[in-house]
Amino acid sequence: MKKIAQLRNNYIANGPTTLVLQTSLKLKEKGFEPLMISGGGEYVQEIESKGISHLTLPELSFSERSFGNVVKAVFGLKRIIEDERIDLIHAHNAAVFYIAYWASKITKRKCPVILTNHGVEYRPNYQWRNWIYKIFPSTIIAVSEYTKRILISLGVNEERVKVVYNGVDLNRFDISKKEKYSKEIRDEFEIDASSFLIGIVGNMNIKGHDNLIRAFSSISAKYPKVELLLVGNGVIYDECVKLANELKVSKRVHFAGFRTDVEKFHASFDLYTLPSKEGEMLPISILESMAFGNTFVASSLSGIPELVKNGEGLLVKPNDVNDLTEKLIYLLDNKDLREEMEICCLKSAREIYNIDSVMMKTIEIYQEG
Repeated sequence: MKKIAQLRNNYIANGPTTLVLQTSLKLKEKGFEPLMISGGGEYVQEIESKGISHLTLPELSFSERSFGNVVKAVFGLKRIIEDERIDLIHAHNAAVFYIAYWASKITKRKCPVILTNHGVEYRPNYQWRNWIYKIFPSTIIAVSEYTKRILISLGVNEERVKVVYNGVDLNRFDISKKEKYSKEIRDEFEIDASSFLIGIVGNMNIKGHDNLIRAFSSISAKYPKVELLLVGNGVIYDECVKLANELKVSKRVHFAGFRTDVEKFHASFDLYTLPSKEGEMLPISILESMAFGNTFVASSLSGIPELVKNGEGLLVKPNDVNDLTEKLIYLLDNKDLREEMEICCLKSAREIYNIDSVMMKTIEIYQEG
């Protein structure tokens, strides 16, 4: 096995895309030939800038979904398998997994397909998609024990499900560069080095940026040296800017927009937050902040509770601003506890979520086919 294709509908700025790029870079280091395939997306330029080849198959794109395009995508992927001599396809969502499975069946080239499950379908009118996991006989990588339990509850054979946690690249998220990166970001956004900086990184949709601003407004008077930095773009970006103005905290709430240098932002934070309202199997952004020794406050959703089993962070009820506010105050008032949790975060990032150990497990699954 030499050439491995990583397949997703679109490569946009989110956790799964980060994971796929990290995986491809590590595969290249270990002598494999990685190829990323998608319908396009805002992150393709970043992928190619890292020296990873990318092929665009437009019919894979989320915006192009139709029965006709699914058929075109199957035959288009078949041609890519044969032309590029692909040895294995690693799919990263259900729709492309379905396409890859059928493409692998109509090509003369042996090309097994495996799937990493980053989330299942909860919307009432779309839950039929979860049948894909049950009826197609491929290995499924679950990114948390919670994910595995959900897949089994959907009828997937337990023997087909392998748990491999998401990983973080400690060469990129390098704690030895924390001071340097922090200064760059704080200088850029005119945040004093002595300020306590709370941060969040992610697409502005269901991640709870708005609730974080509300919680921040509740504590801003009591903690005048605390500031908030939000990294990301999305459908509620303008709403969040307006909210910060309405709550009269705009001078201490900073909006970075879409950025690819997220390692620098994580290095600048003193406390990470992810008060998501729904979703979240095992958020990579938490692991990235843990790599810089940042403790965190995050919603008690899906696989997130698995990230605090060694005392790394605190959990809050989803969509509960009061609980979020209380947990922020608790950590701000308990420096000794916070520092203990920071040590736990760094230890777990190195020993459990290190991308090198994650990749060893992934390659073993590749070799099993």
